[in-house]
Amino acid sequence: MVILLKRIRYMNEDPVAIESAYLNTAVDIRLLNILKKDMSKESLYDFLRNELKLPLVRAYEVLEVTQVSGMDAKHLNVPAGTCSLLRKRYTYTSNNKCVEFVRSIYRGDRYRFKIELKTTGVFEK
Repeated sequence: MVILLKRIRYMNEDPVAIESAYLNTAVDIRLLNILKKDMSKESLYDFLRNELKLPLVRAYEVLEVTQVSGMDAKHLNVPAGTCSLLRKRYTYTSNNKCVEFVRSIYRGDRYRFKIELKTTGVFEK
């Protein structure tokens, strides 16, 4: 059983992203408590970390250019076929269980990612 949390993100009252988070209740049955919350006002990660005390230790993300289609185009208020960015994220707990899969679609004309990569200072030769 999974829980789907789907949200539309806005910037200045314009829709800029659609996020679909699938939560794996096999990792922790208390994830069902999210159904009692108004997630339009709360942070998913605050819920996972602070309320459930889930040890989120790593995430794996894939970013790719795509085209918006169907209902996503309608929700983002753009024509179907518009260039966008698709992000898929898998979030894992300390015991290597995938607690979350997120599929996000971002308007290419309204969204920008800034990524900083850091090293631990150790390089293999």
